[in-house]
Amino acid sequence: MAETGVKFDLGEVLPGLLQEAPFKQALEGHDWTQYRGQDVTLTGCAPLWAYVYVASRIAQHAAGLVVTDGSEEGVRVK
Repeated sequence: MAETGVKFDLGEVLPGLLQEAPFKQALEGHDWTQYRGQDVTLTGCAPLWAYVYVASRIAQHAAGLVVTDGSEEGVRVK
């Protein structure tokens, strides 16, 4: 998959096994506005809820959003 713009790797938020509460807490102060007008690729090995959580925040600001787990071509969701 050809990546453009900014890459957001879910695995870099909290390395290791993701648990929902600590993951969301780690992202509480994240500045989502930094993605305004940019194309963002959301990637990483993570549970579906983590993709949905982050995509719902990024999509409010990003010009485009591609979601991929890195194993195949991503899906453009915005």
